Amino acid sequence: MRFMLLSFLIPHIVKDSNQTIIGGAAVQWKSWIKGFLDNNQEFGILTFKGAKDIINQNVKFDILESYDPDYGINRLRVVYYQIPKMISAIRRYKPDFIIQGGATSHTGILMLISKLLKIPFVHRIANDPDVDERIYKMVHKREIFWYKLGVKYADFIITQNSYQYQKLQEKFPEKKIYKISNPFEIVTKSDDILPRKSRKYVAWVGNFRYMKNLPCLVKIVKTNPNINFKIAGRQHRDADSETIDAINKMRKLENVEFVGYLTRTEIIKFFLESIALLNTSYFEGFSNTFLEAWSCGVPVISTKFVNPDQIINTFNIGKIAENHKLLSDCLSEVIKLSNEEYNILTKRCYNYVVEYHDPSKLAEQLINFLEQNK
Repeated sequence: MRFMLLSFLIPHIVKDSNQTIIGGAAVQWKSWIKGFLDNNQEFGILTFKGAKDIINQNVKFDILESYDPDYGINRLRVVYYQIPKMISAIRRYKPDFIIQGGATSHTGILMLISKLLKIPFVHRIANDPDVDERIYKMVHKREIFWYKLGVKYADFIITQNSYQYQKLQEKFPEKKIYKISNPFEIVTKSDDILPRKSRKYVAWVGNFRYMKNLPCLVKIVKTNPNINFKIAGRQHRDADSETIDAINKMRKLENVEFVGYLTRTEIIKFFLESIALLNTSYFEGFSNTFLEAWSCGVPVISTKFVNPDQIINTFNIGKIAENHKLLSDCLSEVIKLSNEEYNILTKRCYNYVVEYHDPSKLAEQLINFLEQNK
């Protein structure tokens, strides 16, 4: 079969550039693409005009250039320029399924295009708030309208965890909804995993914005002056005043180092030398950062609010705090592990990703679901 995904970030991931902020959802799609290709499916990326020049290398998937995001009159260009360009590119490619992820206006737009062209539309949920009322605090009203329209009339909805699945089942009991974990393409080998004595710092990774809860991170690093912290990421364009204040406070602390936004290659080395990944977020979907950390044998320290399907405690691949105030205690527990205990933990983290997040296996499951329910 032939699948088509809308993504304006995949070209930058392939290029492995640090010029564009790339979230975990986009990294996840790169692994999905590998899984589909491993299953001998055709896969195309509907993306922006000029993407081929940015990629500038041979890739195994198809690149379908559509429109220049900056061309035309703001707001009006969607109707008279962008939508016609997308329709034209999709018609030429003739996919069996159109796929889109994330809460944006593209959800509704692609749903309408799919109805026009009589092609099944698949929407992938990217974050927990996308299925409940929290979305109204995160997304512009105009975007929410198109997003909700797209979800309501999507032919298929694919979720990351049980919370998302249950919420959508309540809203759309007759809709075809499927829960499947995120795939992850492992680039490390078991021999790459470093012992405890070679690890130097606690890692924190993310774009600096409200949902990542940087004020909580400030409290933790101040409470643990003898632990070194390295923070990877970049300030998001929608960063709130509390987030900016937290960043400024941490820049003054001796046990904190800001390493900037890391490419996909750089993030692996960053994790290999870290003791643990500390997550302070208020919410996530299924964080791709967790998978990156586990693939490097790094345990994750998080709260019960960001622990999809209780994976961390079920598989014993990190520590879970009942609330954000107790994260520091969980961090201390990991720091105090003996070398032998820690090294056993790192192997468990690595083996978990190998067993449960293989792109080929997960893509095969998703393909079978779509094929059987088309």
